[in-house]
Amino acid sequence: MEYSTLVGGLGIGGVVTTFVKAYLDNRQMKTKRVFEEKRDAYVNYLNVAAISQTMPTKEALWARTAAIERVRLCGNLEVVRLLEIVSNTPPHSPRDAVNELLKAMRADLSF
Repeated sequence: MEYSTLVGGLGIGGVVTTFVKAYLDNRQMKTKRVFEEKRDAYVNYLNVAAISQTMPTKEALWARTAAIERVRLCGNLEVVRLLEIVSNTPPHSPRDAVNELLKAMRADLSF
């Protein structure tokens, strides 16, 4: 067995290992970033929905619209669909739509 073949084989294996590790690290970082963005958007929407009840009408409308658009940007299709239903539900109506939205948000975040 030649030593140059052994050393060359180890060098190629090291390069392949480096590329695989970089790929897996990048994928894990992207998954974490997407999770954090969705979590922040969902929490922001829920906070704005609660706080907007006591805000002046113009400010409340702007804050809710911004929060809804952020959820639309990063939420999954089921969350966006339920968000439309909740947004069009009149005040003081049963909380069934809100509960379904919360379930969809939890499922999207894998809770």
